[in-house]
Amino acid sequence: MDPRDMYSEGHPGWGGVHDFAHGMGPEELGEALAYQADLDFQRRRNDAMYDQFTEPSEDVEDSYDDWPERARAVAAAQAGQSVRERAERLQSEAEQRRRRESAQHGRRPQRVQPSRRGEVPRVRRALITAPARTTSIRREEGLTWRHWAPVILMVVGLPVIVLLGILLDS
Repeated sequence: MDPRDMYSEGHPGWGGVHDFAHGMGPEELGEALAYQADLDFQRRRNDAMYDQFTEPSEDVEDSYDDWPERARAVAAAQAGQSVRERAERLQSEAEQRRRRESAQHGRRPQRVQPSRRGEVPRVRRALITAPARTTSIRREEGLTWRHWAPVILMVVGLPVIVLLGILLDS
């Protein structure tokens, strides 16, 4: 008997090999047990995937929401640094760069507090005060047939449909 035969849904032994162990040789029993273990693994995997996409837990939601932060944290940990040390190093480098730029322009260096996400407000201020640049060229064109086509179809098509309905009805 093929061990897979006992796993058809209509078979009374669905889900258990022990009902069929009587009369099986060691090889058949081994195959049946391996097949049942494989089915159990697939069932557990499918149940986990179903649960993951139908009733997401907090862990699943977090894993989708903060994957960039987790990836950065893993990369920093693999490099032997904590995220805090890396952030402090980046902040000190930015501060040194500001001091250098200020010294070149002859201004007194000012301390700028970084925001929550590490963005420096000075950068935002520079973006706001920068002159507006137009990167796209806007074509000046009036209304074309593409704009009027739906209107023309409705104005012409609706009465034609009504007239056809009246003619076919009578």
